[in-house]
Amino acid sequence: MVRQRETRATGTDTEAVLLFTALGAVIVVVGGVWVSLHAAARYDHRPTPAANPFTLFIQVVSRQEAWPRTATYVAAGCGLLVLVVAGLVTVLVEPVKLFV
Repeated sequence: MVRQRETRATGTDTEAVLLFTALGAVIVVVGGVWVSLHAAARYDHRPTPAANPFTLFIQVVSRQEAWPRTATYVAAGCGLLVLVVAGLVTVLVEPVKLFV
């Protein structure tokens, strides 16, 4: 009698985590560029950049849209905010046991 091997889907969870991590990274980067340029344009009283975040990202990468110094400050602030929120979520989800 031939015994059938038990087959399981392996790597499904890992692939899903990688996929959603990559998707989240794209959203954060493209959204960060969009927020930075729009905030810098308002602060510097410049014309509003493209409304589509992906179009604006492509314009910045291809150097069709200028990247002002103010946008760098806004991007640094957004990055700091993302790090603080990620740290808070990490601490709240998995509390650190300091005195164990």
